[in-house]
Order: sequence, then structure tokens, then C-alpha cells
Amino acid sequence: MSARETHIEAITAALRSKKVTIDRIGDTLNARMGMGRMATKANLDLEPILSKLEDADATTHAHHIAAFTSGALAVLSEPAYSRAHEWTYEQTAGRMMLNIEGVAFVLGVSAAAADEPWFEPLDDELIVVTYIELDRGYRVVTRAQLDAWGATSDRIFSAGRSMLYHKSREVRLVALDGSPQVTKVSRGDGYDSARALVLPEVFYIEIDEPRFRFAIPNQDTLLYIQGEDEAALEALEIAAAAEFHRADYPLSSSVYSLEPGRPPRVVALGR
Repeated sequence: MSARETHIEAITAALRSKKVTIDRIGDTLNARMGMGRMATKANLDLEPILSKLEDADATTHAHHIAAFTSGALAVLSEPAYSRAHEWTYEQTAGRMMLNIEGVAFVLGVSAAAADEPWFEPLDDELIVVTYIELDRGYRVVTRAQLDAWGATSDRIFSAGRSMLYHKSREVRLVALDGSPQVTKVSRGDGYDSARALVLPEVFYIEIDEPRFRFAIPNQDTLLYIQGEDEAALEALEIAAAAEFHRADYPLSSSVYSLEPGRPPRVVALGR
């Protein structure tokens, strides 16, 4: 089997694992989620993601396919009857949430919606996107929607960050089993990795921001330490790698520090 065929089969399997019905026509996947009139559909052009997978090693391959799948799902998960694409900024601001995705997420959204999502780069392989939480399902903010609003990127980021902040106030900070130097945040709502962007402010008494070192191995796990103790840093690296390699959607095995800014950037700790 050719590498191209292997990639297509892996993408198909990833989508089907998320309960997406797939019919293949050549190198195009006809995707459907739901039943009857309520079903959402998209014809996925795979060429851009196949090109990205050509030289990827096994780990990067899994990361890109999961991110592409997440992007396609972001389109397919918006209900067929949704009018959220017509909402004004004022109607939408209180529903926005930031999240962290792999860069191939952009290709998944573009393949399913013929439009790019709005995003801010976090590092070379990760981006920050904004979701609109609907009464049922969700929608990703696209560049076309941003243009229609006439809003700045800073305004969109601030709205999503505000909601993320408020939904992070009740999270629990728990010492990681077997590594008490490492604290784990795992609320399981799909936004835990993004909480790295607000956690030092939410827990400003407990967390010393300049010494906040963290890892985001998947969307439902945030690990962090404070300070630069070598044993704690090593424990964080080991825990991050373990979570990363067993994740269905691996984000990064790196350890980062926050760099002030709006939006903030992350800096991988080179060791």
C-alpha cells in the first residue's frame, strides 16, 4: 500500500472514530454527521493535508491527522439549522471560548467549510482558535465572520479569554500521582490545555506567573510546576511525554513558559 493510501485510510479511520459517516470518491471524502434533515455534510478535499503528511514522522503524522479531524468536526458539529454565521459580534461575544489546536486544524476547517478559521499562532505547531458555544454543538470563528463583524483580532481574543477565565475559576489543582512536584489540571471539558493562558491570573495567589512552567500534551490535560528546580522540571517532562504518547489527539510533549503579550506567546524550554 502506498504512503498516500495509508494516509487516506488513517484520516478516514480518525473521522469514523468520531461517528462521522464517510463515503470515499477518489481522494475526496464525503463526510456526514447526524441523520436525516438534521445531518451536516461536507466534501473533504484531502490534497492539502496529504501534502503536509508526506514527510511527517510517525509522531507528527498522528498529531496532524488528529488536528485535521478536529477541524473537520468543528464544521460538522455545527447544527444544520444554525444561524450562528449570521450573528453579530454582540450576540456572540458571551459565547466565545479559546482553545488550542494543532496547525493542521486549519486544513480540516478549510476542507469542510471552504473558509479558514481565525487563529493566533502559539508556536510552530500549535494555534489558538475561538469557538462559539451554541445551545447545541459549537461553531469555530472564521476569518469571513471576523471580517463581517469588523472586529479586531485583539477583541476576539479578549472575548474568548474572558469566558475561559470565568470557566476556569472552579477547576481543582491536584498533585500528579507519583510526582507531587507536578500539578495537574484536568476538568475534562476540552479546554484544559487553553487554561495555561489564564491559570496564573485565575490562581494569582497560588501561582507565581514568572516561574510558571507548563505542558499541554493534549486538550484535556494541563501540567505545571513553579520554579526551576531540576528534579521538578524533569518530572514535568516525563509526565508530559507519557500523556502525549497515549493521547488520541496529541498536542505537544514540550515544556513551555509564558511570554507576556496580547495574546501571550509560549516559549519552549530547550534542554
